[in-house]
Amino acid sequence: MLRRTAARYSRSVAAALIAVAALTMAAHTGPAGSAEPGPARQVEQLQNAR
Repeated sequence: MLRRTAARYSRSVAAALIAVAALTMAAHTGPAGSAEPGPARQVEQLQNAR
């Protein structure tokens, strides 16, 4: 019975570590940028080109 308890706790600890690692990585990547500049960005670029 002690083996099952130890296995259960070790799986819980492993799942917690994976969750912390995933959340840490997600926090450091930041929001995704757009692939193409939108209309407002294009207007800004045109105004700066003049």
